[in-house]
Amino acid sequence: MAFELNLIVAVANKCKPDGRQIFMYPIGVNGRMPWHCPEDLAWFKEVTMGYPVIMGRKTMESIKKPLPGRLNIVITRSGNVNIQNNPDGTLYDNLIYVPSVEEAIKVAEEKYEKAFVIGGGSIYKYCLDNKLIDNIYLDELDLNIDTDNADTFFPDFSSTCDWKQLGRRIEIVKGFAYASVWEFQRGRFSNSVDNKYLNLGKKILEQGTKKILELE
Repeated sequence: MAFELNLIVAVANKCKPDGRQIFMYPIGVNGRMPWHCPEDLAWFKEVTMGYPVIMGRKTMESIKKPLPGRLNIVITRSGNVNIQNNPDGTLYDNLIYVPSVEEAIKVAEEKYEKAFVIGGGSIYKYCLDNKLIDNIYLDELDLNIDTDNADTFFPDFSSTCDWKQLGRRIEIVKGFAYASVWEFQRGRFSNSVDNKYLNLGKKILEQGTKKILELE
């Protein structure tokens, strides 16, 4: 079975921050989630339990200590992460530091069939930009965040045809929080330019270059 790299994120209502022309989901204010939703945390725990969670240094420092029941893989170039130690001074046996996303994936796939990227914003962006993610586990909160305060955003990935929602949304909190899973459509052409040249290539194969130029 092929290794599966997933991303899990909770987001507030979409907005256009800093005068941008594209919609984004607010996910952080001053390095923290700008909401407290126990039901979202319970859903996160249920989905990720038993699997590695991959995160950046700032995310680990914000949660203070490794999440129990999961291998915590922290990406940091410096190797220094400020977290609370066990009371008896022993090291956590479910915490690993690596220098890159690629190394984190390598560690996770040695013993597990899947892992979850849990933040922060720059790690999310890197994984999405490099098409490393197979599925996005999305929790949408019906909450408006002041864009002047929000400093971390998640892209509106659903506006492209690269992603397909699997099944229906699950209502985590009635009228407030909704969870869904989105699958990356690997191998598909995601925009009109790609489709234009794909269709042109097909015409050339079928009719020849000269005939196509005459038609143009």
